[in-house]
Amino acid sequence: MVCAANPVRFFEKDDVEAFEVYCAIVDFRKMADAGHRHCSGTEYLMSREEMSLRFPKHPEWIENTVKLTERIEDYFFAL
Repeated sequence: MVCAANPVRFFEKDDVEAFEVYCAIVDFRKMADAGHRHCSGTEYLMSREEMSLRFPKHPEWIENTVKLTERIEDYFFAL
């Protein structure tokens, strides 16, 4: 079974800047440093519709991914 996927680093599309700040902290760098890691901005958890746009020739991959996610249990962690 083939599933559609993208490299997810953060949940929301608007979280890219927060993730880059996190990377700078982890790497002991400043945001202005030349070696600072940058994201393309596509590393968020995409919707079914967005994934369909990324894989227009393979709708079955999207369906397989949906079937897989429906089998995953929800877990909630108490903080």
